[in-house]
Amino acid sequence: MYYLHVTLLQVYTCHGDPKYTWPLDTVNPLLEKRANVTEGQTGCSHQQGLLYDTLNYNGIYMSGSSYSYIDVTIGNAHSIDDFAITIYVKRQSLSGVGTIFHYRVDSAAVDTNIIQIKDVILSNNETHLIAETFGPNDEQYGFTAVALDAVILVQNWTGICVSHDGKKKTRIITNMGIDFLTETAMDAEIEQPAMLRFGSSFYPERPPFFGNIICANMYGSKDCHLDDSLDECTGGAWQLPLVPVTETCAELKGYFKIKQQNAVIDNSVSPLNTTTTSSRMKCADLCVRNELCWTYTLNKVTVECKIYDSDYSVHLQPATGIHESLARIGLERFLTKKKEKTKKERKKKEELEVEEEEAKELNSI
Repeated sequence: MYYLHVTLLQVYTCHGDPKYTWPLDTVNPLLEKRANVTEGQTGCSHQQGLLYDTLNYNGIYMSGSSYSYIDVTIGNAHSIDDFAITIYVKRQSLSGVGTIFHYRVDSAAVDTNIIQIKDVILSNNETHLIAETFGPNDEQYGFTAVALDAVILVQNWTGICVSHDGKKKTRIITNMGIDFLTETAMDAEIEQPAMLRFGSSFYPERPPFFGNIICANMYGSKDCHLDDSLDECTGGAWQLPLVPVTETCAELKGYFKIKQQNAVIDNSVSPLNTTTTSSRMKCADLCVRNELCWTYTLNKVTVECKIYDSDYSVHLQPATGIHESLARIGLERFLTKKKEKTKKERKKKEELEVEEEEAKELNSI
């Protein structure tokens, strides 16, 4: 007698076509490939990124500045129960912590009286990948943190998928073997329309990402299949780049504020220029005169002024005992105007003193 043994193989299928595909190509960073549209805006500080060999195009280099971001528009007006967002990243250095993406629902679609997801944020620090979800009143619904060796993110393009389902589950999967699932506090849907920001957060207190990004997809399903998501970004003739609405760095020139006292930018970042001075105003003036500059550091001990082409927030290191100021957009024009006002007041005062002296001389005659 022969027995027929039948083994049932469970086949894991991919989650179908994504709803949106953003190649995140340097030439046309805002392109959404499926609808062949270019919608959104870019910050004023991003550059050509590294080549991804199998995709055969360059990603986008995010400089670690809060002005280095890509905002893409998601225009459909409806709710999604399950979703997944995939992206490939490569950190510039071990200190390249920050926000990889931030999904934010348009304010018109937010209802503070119901349970709904308003924000989804993926970030990384020195030791972990972190996925967070927030409700309409900024209450935190979910926090998922999974350990990941920072060296991996520096040495390799790392595919990351963040998914959420209607059963209060958030999941992080990477192409480096990580698969981590947690429960969230609320059973909530995500709303659209929305804006998806790559490289930085809509919350200014959160650090921006420093490194390369490429190939992002959003699915109307909780399933993650990173190889398929990468395939979505290959091939095809993409439309010629349109002119995006871009933040103009020139509009920001001349504005500085004190970012942090007793701090230095680490040596991995080369300054645009270095000069000897102990004057904050002279250092700021050197920065304003350089078309690429919007950050300077001033060391009043070594009387050394260094200017940089970005704010490099993620590169700040404490410098105990060194009176070094990092300045950034915000204050210096006020200081300049204040200085001009002080000059005018001093000049007026001197003129009045001269008039008083002349009057005294006339009275004494």
